[in-house]
Amino acid sequence: MNGVAVTVAVLLVIGAGVAVWWSARNAPEVPEPPPSQWKGSKITPMMAGARNKAPERVARDAVMAQAVLLAVEMACADGQVDDEERGAIRQFILDHVTGADDDFAERAIREGFAAQRNTAAVDAAIATVRAVGSEEQRVLILELLVHVAQADGIIHHAERAFMERVGERMGLDLDDVERMIALDGSE
Repeated sequence: MNGVAVTVAVLLVIGAGVAVWWSARNAPEVPEPPPSQWKGSKITPMMAGARNKAPERVARDAVMAQAVLLAVEMACADGQVDDEERGAIRQFILDHVTGADDDFAERAIREGFAAQRNTAAVDAAIATVRAVGSEEQRVLILELLVHVAQADGIIHHAERAFMERVGERMGLDLDDVERMIALDGSE
C-alpha cells in the first residue's frame, strides 16, 4: 500500500468512528417502560428481560423480604409459632405475590425463619419498608401482621404491641393502625 492509500484508510476508519459516536450521541432516547408497580394488593417479585435489576424490582424484593421477616416475628411474638400462623404467612404470599407458587412461598418462609430476628433486625426491616415501600405496601404489610396475629384465634397483648410499634415506625397513622387491629379476639 502506498502512502495515499494508508492515509485514506486511516481517514475512513476515523470517519466511521466519528459517525458511530455522533449517531449514538444524537440518537433519540427510547423511553423506559413504566416501572411495574403493585397492582391492587399484588407484589410482582420478578420481571423478565433487561430490567431485571431495575431499582423498583430491588425495592419490591426488599419490601417482600422484610414483610416476611416481620410476619415471622409476629408469629413468634406470643412465644409460639402455630401451624395456623405459618399457614397465614404462606397464604398471604400466595394471594399477594404475583406468580408465587407453593415452592416460592415455602422458600420465603424458610428464609424468614432462618434470618436473624432481634430488635435490631426488626428495626432495620421497618426502616427498609419505610424507605422504599409505598404507603399501600406498608398498609398491606400491617394487614399481613393482623392476619398472622388472628390466625390462632386470639390477638395477644405482645402481638398487639408489635403491630402498633411496626405501624407507628412505618409512618402509618396510629388511629388507622388501631382500627386495623381492634378485633374482638384481643386479650
